Amino acid sequence: MGEGTGEQPRHKWHTKINTFMWTAIFVWAGLVLLPSKINLITTVINWNFLSLIFTGAGIIIVIAISIYMYLPEPRPPLAKKLILALILLGIGLQGVLGWRIVWPIILIAIGLYIAIRSFRSQREENVGS
Repeated sequence: MGEGTGEQPRHKWHTKINTFMWTAIFVWAGLVLLPSKINLITTVINWNFLSLIFTGAGIIIVIAISIYMYLPEPRPPLAKKLILALILLGIGLQGVLGWRIVWPIILIAIGLYIAIRSFRSQREENVGS
């Protein structure tokens, strides 16, 4: 990356995406809390405001992970962000779907992520040999 070309190093994009992700989460929480104080949200839909905050935060993190996946290498580690997103989604959706459905789905998703990551790293090792 040339200094005079105006391109930014990749790690700056990671920082910008991460900053945008957390900014979006706080803005989302504020947008949900403000109308909930006047009972607008709970009368329009049958969710409480905490479920909306957690679900929205989980979706925002999943969107950020999707953006990271399209960036060129090197990518930051995404496992912690994925697990956090799944936990937030689980907390948010448990009021709608119930714990009996949400948590097994989260465990299955984490297991699939670990398996896919393991197979991908084995494949990359075989290609490099």
